[in-house]
Amino acid sequence: VSLHPKIDRVLEVLLRQGGSAKNMMELVTQFNDRVTLKVLKITEEDFVQEGLGPPPVLYCWIALGSEGRREQTLLTDQDNALSFIDVPAEQEEEVKGWFLMFCRRVVDGLVRYGFPRCRGEIMASNPKCCLSESQWQQTFMDWIKGVPNISTLMLTNIFFDFRPLYAEANFPYVLRDRIHEAIERNSHFLHSMAKNSLHNRPPLGFFRQFVVEKSGEHRNELDLKRKGLMPVVDAARIFALDLKIKSTNTLERLEETKRRGILEHQFAAEVREAYSFITRLRITQHLETRAENKEADNFINPERLDNFQRK
Repeated sequence: VSLHPKIDRVLEVLLRQGGSAKNMMELVTQFNDRVTLKVLKITEEDFVQEGLGPPPVLYCWIALGSEGRREQTLLTDQDNALSFIDVPAEQEEEVKGWFLMFCRRVVDGLVRYGFPRCRGEIMASNPKCCLSESQWQQTFMDWIKGVPNISTLMLTNIFFDFRPLYAEANFPYVLRDRIHEAIERNSHFLHSMAKNSLHNRPPLGFFRQFVVEKSGEHRNELDLKRKGLMPVVDAARIFALDLKIKSTNTLERLEETKRRGILEHQFAAEVREAYSFITRLRITQHLETRAENKEADNFINPERLDNFQRK
């Protein structure tokens, strides 16, 4: 916990120096991954010292959402899950009980360090996010084979970007292959994901003027993340699921989609540059609000942009 301000200062200096958006996000991800791995190790050691024992079976700590995509910035909360290897039915309750205690301690440790809890409770401390391998596989298959609804599609947008941060078993890699196979047999699911993603439109009016919030605390502002980045993130995810691309990173997904001839080279380059530019703008916004001791968010007033930035 005491290292957090020091790491934060290093990150801030490096981010202010600029560079590619991908490299900046990779940098933040590397720091955050190492912190999480350290918290896992410390928690395991604490449990042994307290007489609770080591992990009863092999497990994987899984990053989700922007953390899973390696696209975190200074404004990030927790999105994580845990899988443990299958055990006999009579042992499952006891094993899951141990891991839930463990996950709550890890999540609390990450909060103490400075990673806020997920408001939607998408965290390993939630019993729905701490499951055996077969339970996780069934969960994903139910999403893909069932009747899609808004709630399910919102969850898949987070969970389908999973990345094993700490893996004692190869389950996450096997699960990725099974998801691709299931989607190939249930194309209606991908159609539903694509249709749902089109509801989130870029904030442009008929004459290409910015459409901003009309009221509330963000009046006359627009959301860089939801309206600027997420349409690209959603499209890249759908391409990845359709083409069986295993990477979870948005720019890597787009690059592979281009390589396979789905995206025209010039268009792919323009999308990549737009995505990178908005990401850099978002990071700059976070740094400025922090310098003013304000709470960072993803909103920006387009009136503050110069003509080049607006274009």
